[in-house]
Amino acid sequence: MNDKMELISKGCEFSLFFRGKELMKQSEDFPMIFLGRGQEDVEMYRGNFKIEDYLISRTPLKVKAVTGTDGHLKVEYEEDFYLEIALDNSFVRVSFHSDDPGINRFWLRIPADPKEKCYGCGEQMSYFNLRGRHFPLWTSEPGVGRDKTTYVTWRSDVENKAGGDYYNTNYPQPSFVSTKHYYLYADSTAYADFDFRHETFHELQFWDVPKEVRIEAAETYKELLTKMTDFFGRQKELPEWVYNGLIIGAQGGERSFDILEKTLEADIPVSALWCQDWCGKRVTSFGKRLQWDWKYHKEMYPQLPERIQKLHTRGIKFMGYINPYLVNDGELYKEGREKGYFATRSDGSDYLVDFGEFYCGVVDLTNPEAFDWFRDEVIIKHSIDIGIDGWMADFGEYLPTDDIRLWNGNDPMIEHNLWPVRWAKCNYSALEKTDKFGEILYFMRAGGAGSQK
Repeated sequence: MNDKMELISKGCEFSLFFRGKELMKQSEDFPMIFLGRGQEDVEMYRGNFKIEDYLISRTPLKVKAVTGTDGHLKVEYEEDFYLEIALDNSFVRVSFHSDDPGINRFWLRIPADPKEKCYGCGEQMSYFNLRGRHFPLWTSEPGVGRDKTTYVTWRSDVENKAGGDYYNTNYPQPSFVSTKHYYLYADSTAYADFDFRHETFHELQFWDVPKEVRIEAAETYKELLTKMTDFFGRQKELPEWVYNGLIIGAQGGERSFDILEKTLEADIPVSALWCQDWCGKRVTSFGKRLQWDWKYHKEMYPQLPERIQKLHTRGIKFMGYINPYLVNDGELYKEGREKGYFATRSDGSDYLVDFGEFYCGVVDLTNPEAFDWFRDEVIIKHSIDIGIDGWMADFGEYLPTDDIRLWNGNDPMIEHNLWPVRWAKCNYSALEKTDKFGEILYFMRAGGAGSQK
């Protein structure tokens, strides 16, 4: 069987095939593109989002002309819109072009088979096969519970606006893999909703016009996985020490080291001690929290650099914790604020995010100077340089969308899903600059397309 894609056009219609199965289609009775306008209402409370949309218009586009060869087509639509399809064996790129800046809703229909299965959309924690459901793609807290009909989720909604649903995820990604042996990725970080409920088509919605859609196919899933990771990137090999014993998660200053010693006395091999509260603690009405000022706390962890070095002589690593927000009563916040490294409100005032009875500034990772400052003066100086061997690089989901201004001027509705990727790049850059790949391990809960590397 031919393992190359075939792009066939006739008049104002075209289809894309792989191994006899239709992957893309435009015909009079199967419009591929819909354009529209909408007005969203987004409310964030401590990383949980309530998102509603008022749809103003939705129009299926009619083709005016199809030109080019079967390897490269230009498709002109009504509504001042056109797309270009570039085919190369088992790989196709579809780029979209709109002359109307008011268009902020976009739908793409992809042919489907009733027995087809689909997987992906990032880290989906409720269902493996996505067919039969739709999946809003927006990085957020996963929430409490996965079913809105349960009591625990209802109560979490009432008390804290924190009830989860089946699709809530820290790590959304606008891509999926089909049992028709292809993957599809859309180059957009806008709010999206991938709908797999229809027997004969998948409908992918975006709150902007994607730059392009990428489809790659392969004969086997192993080959397809190789192609996907060629594109998205592959993580480095984990440090060897990760495999040498237990990583103990403990808190409480001296108590953490006592737990380590008791574990070793029980002849349990230990590779690392992970102390989230290396930076200190603060007490709120719902428990002990961390002091979000990412340097070691000299009262809770006195002489920590020296203690880390002693652990190293015993073959044990020490791990900490950081995230890309700084509490407004901390020393690092004061330093960053003086340099102008935080996102602001439209009136120029500080934008402080409520993280649960304390407020933090948003380090503006779109600002290259702020990015470098956090990498050099926070991650490298206060973690790597004192001997810390790894950390949880937490959060990334909390970029607000209302009345916030970023250095690069981008719409926060576009930046929100990109924020975990920017945060991943900051951590990666710290290891790259210090040449610590293979020595340091950081791990994350939030992600997006490209953070795999």
